[in-house]
Amino acid sequence: MNQLLVNPQPHHQWSKAIQKSEGELIEPIHAFPLRSTKGIATCAPACIAEPLLRRRTRETKQTLAAMSCIALNLLKATRDNVTTGILVPFGKKRAEIPKRFRVSPFSNRVVTHQLKQLEEAGLVSIRKGFKSKGHISGIPSLVLPTEHCVELMQPESNFSAVDISQVADPIILRHSPSDYVLYVDNELTQTMRSDIQQHNELRRSVTWCYQSDSTGTQTLLPIDVTCRRIFKNDWDAGGRFYCDAQNLSQAQRRTITINGEPCVELDYKSLHPRLMYNRIGLTAPVDCYDINGLDRPTAKKLGLIATSTSSRTQAIRSVAFHLNMSREDADRALSLFESRHSDIRGQFYVEQWKSLQHLDSLIANGVLNTMTNLSIPTLPVHDSFIVSASNASVLSDAMNNEYLKATSFKPVLSQNI
Repeated sequence: MNQLLVNPQPHHQWSKAIQKSEGELIEPIHAFPLRSTKGIATCAPACIAEPLLRRRTRETKQTLAAMSCIALNLLKATRDNVTTGILVPFGKKRAEIPKRFRVSPFSNRVVTHQLKQLEEAGLVSIRKGFKSKGHISGIPSLVLPTEHCVELMQPESNFSAVDISQVADPIILRHSPSDYVLYVDNELTQTMRSDIQQHNELRRSVTWCYQSDSTGTQTLLPIDVTCRRIFKNDWDAGGRFYCDAQNLSQAQRRTITINGEPCVELDYKSLHPRLMYNRIGLTAPVDCYDINGLDRPTAKKLGLIATSTSSRTQAIRSVAFHLNMSREDADRALSLFESRHSDIRGQFYVEQWKSLQHLDSLIANGVLNTMTNLSIPTLPVHDSFIVSASNASVLSDAMNNEYLKATSFKPVLSQNI
């Protein structure tokens, strides 16, 4: 059961750190960030609640919500057949997310205090986070359920998640995941907030379901389809729409229904490379990831790295790490990508992601405004959009019009099938 909508991924830094400390080869550690907007629909399991209450945890709204949240996250961590931990920032110097922007109904201090109590009770093991190159905020601490916890959690098979989130400002400006800007509202932020609130209200007014391999039909909770926009450092960098439903796999997204009606997902094909061509007045190839000598997934990863790094040397290191290549092979792969896109090569390795994400977020906002004005619920997935099948042509027209408005070029759309 995956009602948290998370897919634990191998965590290379923690796998390496634990291997180094224990002096032996281990299976890769999988991990996912603590999901703090959902909890157990009923009371927290006794194996979680009793140790906390014995240690005089006050029963306030915050502590009960944190208890419920921890239980759900641990249930997820103990359900996989691989060693899975939960990533939680424990640093004393870490600033709390301002309440204005905090979707969680409890503070980070409350949840970390409870996790420390569970460690004292022998239910979890907390490994302290550490600094790591390329990670501004460092690597968060890793909370691993103990064998005793896994054993106690096994009987808790019939559980469901509930939305415990609180209303928060959906327009976020931050320097890092823990460094939020308490900006003063202006006409721009007020307009963006009004737009996204209308999108969210419409999405939350209908029932979204999808098919899970293990548990059949699952209903998305309101928080799953509630988007926020996140900007980095200033209002011209980033700005994409984010929500938990975007964590569904492509296969799961194909099964989504809205009030029982099947859906379609339309995608801007090779969006960022195309934008780099179009914004300097050039026509882009039909498929920017069709490159001799590279398979498409590799080409997409190279494109992502080329636009998110600040130097070619950094890009080579990143390609070698993420694609498990030698430095020499990474260099050759980037050279193939550069040769295919020599006209826009000057835009690589200068952190173009900031302006590209901002531009695609403006296009996305235009699409969502059009669809919302027509009362058509639409789920954004960065460069694609999901609507009921009967509204596919309306979505196609909106995507074409907004892209043309932003670039003076026609996009290439594809349907994710």
